[in-house]
Amino acid sequence: DHHPLLKIILYPDPSLRRTASPVSKLGTPELEKVVSVLIKGMESNATTAIQYGIDARIIILKGNASPDSDAVSPAVFVNPNILSRSNEYSMVPWREYCPVVTAATEFSWGNNNSDHKNKNLFDL
Repeated sequence: DHHPLLKIILYPDPSLRRTASPVSKLGTPELEKVVSVLIKGMESNATTAIQYGIDARIIILKGNASPDSDAVSPAVFVNPNILSRSNEYSMVPWREYCPVVTAATEFSWGNNNSDHKNKNLFDL
């Protein structure tokens, strides 16, 4: 069940290439609300705020995408920084549904129309 303000942005929308802004206020009711709405709207094992046009560095992982795939609750990362990555040989591939890439996308690579504006974190 999606929040009425959450509409997923579809590839090739250029806002999917943006680097989201850091969240400046941690532990606020507004941040908790945004995270809650994102979790309720998850259609796959991974989602980010920017996929919904929310300009905030928030990543949510569950299931196979989560560091603890047996966890009951999704893992929420606010303002994450990648410190290192595994080498190519130790990475484990898996199939993942990506809601921003539709089945029709392979036939519409040249479509770069976007009227979507990024939402402020506190507009939800």
